[in-house]
Amino acid sequence: MIMEIFSVAVFLAFYLYAGEIPKVYRYSCYYWLPVAMVTVSFSLQKGFISRALSNRLLVTGGEISYSFYMLHLFVLLSYARWQQTSDFHIAWYISVPVLLSIILLLILASYRFFEKPMNRKIKQSLIRINPS
Repeated sequence: MIMEIFSVAVFLAFYLYAGEIPKVYRYSCYYWLPVAMVTVSFSLQKGFISRALSNRLLVTGGEISYSFYMLHLFVLLSYARWQQTSDFHIAWYISVPVLLSIILLLILASYRFFEKPMNRKIKQSLIRINPS
């Protein structure tokens, strides 16, 4: 637990001091140490922060994040285009929750029926290629 807090504190210190470091170093080697510390401390999964991040809801959110990344813009742009060409306009306080619900349903369906089966098939084909 102390390692997690220490590594996050070091990362924050590096982040807050980053303005003083030239960009060439900041984007190449400046963050290596704090990122390595955070990676190692969280990979051990012994502290409070690791246990909190292992919450089932947060893990599911992380698993569906790629589907969200791939689909949300398509839904929002489709809705925006429809609103520009349509005479029927929906207030933002209604459209935002509806769009969020549609996006969540689409990404959950995409994850469940496409991403998980494809991951399984890829793993199986890799095991057949290299059965060690």
